[in-house]
Amino acid sequence: MSNNEFVRDHPWASLHFTEIPEEFPVKRPFATLIQGLVYASHLTPEPNAKGLLVWLYGAADSSGNRPNLKSRKVGAAAGRHTLVVSDPSLFLDPELHTGIFLGAEHNDPIDGLITLINAVAISLGLRPEDTIVAGNSGGGFGAVMTVCRTGWRGIALNPQLDLPSFRLAKGAPILLERYRPGATPDQLALDSPHRMNAARAWSLATAKGRQPRLALFQNVVDRYHYKRHYLPFCEMVGAEPGGGLSPDGRIMTTTLDYPGGHGGPVEILEEVIRTGAAFVTT
Repeated sequence: MSNNEFVRDHPWASLHFTEIPEEFPVKRPFATLIQGLVYASHLTPEPNAKGLLVWLYGAADSSGNRPNLKSRKVGAAAGRHTLVVSDPSLFLDPELHTGIFLGAEHNDPIDGLITLINAVAISLGLRPEDTIVAGNSGGGFGAVMTVCRTGWRGIALNPQLDLPSFRLAKGAPILLERYRPGATPDQLALDSPHRMNAARAWSLATAKGRQPRLALFQNVVDRYHYKRHYLPFCEMVGAEPGGGLSPDGRIMTTTLDYPGGHGGPVEILEEVIRTGAAFVTT
């Protein structure tokens, strides 16, 4: 992709980077090209911040033609700078408006995301390993997978946690086709367990000696994600589905009960961030 094509295809961005810059723009949307994937981002600094919180979006803007970079100050609830990042998988197909940070089999967007987070943290004078990565829904899946890969700290609200169970969701056939053309969800579950299932990724992280911490929140009104994603994950990692700590103390689960199902009002999100950050940073 040439620089002219990059700018032309992403007019929503104020700045376009074809390589990682030393400094990042603040309070302006920017696009960074990493390993062929476009990371739409927005950085909001906070005075006297304790660190960086990265909020991941797995869905496009409601208009469907630009990345979702809202919740630009969600990190303020935990006294942190906020870096919002949209799933680069959404740029792989014009019909794709819902993502889960899956990408293609041989180009994992989590790799580029880690590169971006490292660079932003360092530019702010922070240690990347002190970053909190958080998200709702598909962004929650991205957050869990990122902390499994790095050993960092994560917060997830009503996340997808098992992608074969995601097969009936709108956009899922496109996502899985982009991951590996022609493969079935069951085949991918067997061939790519650590890319498709968050519990298996967590187990692999533990086996490799990483020590990620996770605050997992699930609204019980969101019955689909509660039954198909949350409960199986808790069973596989030994976490308490009714709320509590996993045996090793690195996962805190919390069930919520509020109207609205899968999403959540701002006050719920802020409380999730505050409570989750307090746990993962202890």
